[in-house]
Amino acid sequence: MNWPGWNDLDTIKTVASRIADITVGCWAAMVILEALALFPTRFKKWFAGFGFAAIALAVCGEVVVRRYEHRKDFLYEQHEEETTQRLNTKIDEARADAEAAQVANAAAERRATDAQTIARTAEAEAHALRKQDEPRILTKEQQQKISAYLDKCQAGAFVLNASVDEADARPYAEQLAGVFRGKNWQVKIQNSMFSGPDITGTWITVQNLKAAPRSAVDLNNALSAAGVAHKVFYDPTMTDPNLVTLSVGFKPKQK
Repeated sequence: MNWPGWNDLDTIKTVASRIADITVGCWAAMVILEALALFPTRFKKWFAGFGFAAIALAVCGEVVVRRYEHRKDFLYEQHEEETTQRLNTKIDEARADAEAAQVANAAAERRATDAQTIARTAEAEAHALRKQDEPRILTKEQQQKISAYLDKCQAGAFVLNASVDEADARPYAEQLAGVFRGKNWQVKIQNSMFSGPDITGTWITVQNLKAAPRSAVDLNNALSAAGVAHKVFYDPTMTDPNLVTLSVGFKPKQK
């Protein structure tokens, strides 16, 4: 059976309060009526009867109030439980949203990092291509270092071979020859075609490394002093043991 306001917490509080007030009134009326019934009067029985009726109403009121109090406690606990569940649901949803945002941010950061890596790689490749297209030159500093080293050496001689298949080989060879000629070295430049597994960069060739001419040693040391990258090879098929060649091949690939 549903009593008035039975399923509403605010209404049940109001009803319980009013019934409690009525119950208190009944108890008060019972006391007054029973007190009046003690005096000898023709209404004594009426006072006693109404007093018992007030007691009955007060007892019923107490029973009803207790029922409402129990119902109020039940509804309050139910309300608190529902509130807690709603709060937990919102917390879970907020946590899920935060985790989703973190995942999205991490993915965005990875995409940004990948984009930066691609951009750096592309920039490095573009720089390498630009460097590859730039002709080789002998800087003023390198020329000065070669000249400073040659001041300590006797003038020598070598043949400078420039690749006909590389556009900057001959101009670069001319620069090298100019520095050595400025120190009274005999340098003969000739155009050449190279073949083999490694024909890039610059290299010195002699017949025998263990018995290399003095010119080869000074040439190697002068280039090293100036930081000019080069290699040293020997060719036992060379007929002249005193011949020293410096070859300028293809430009090395830029890394």
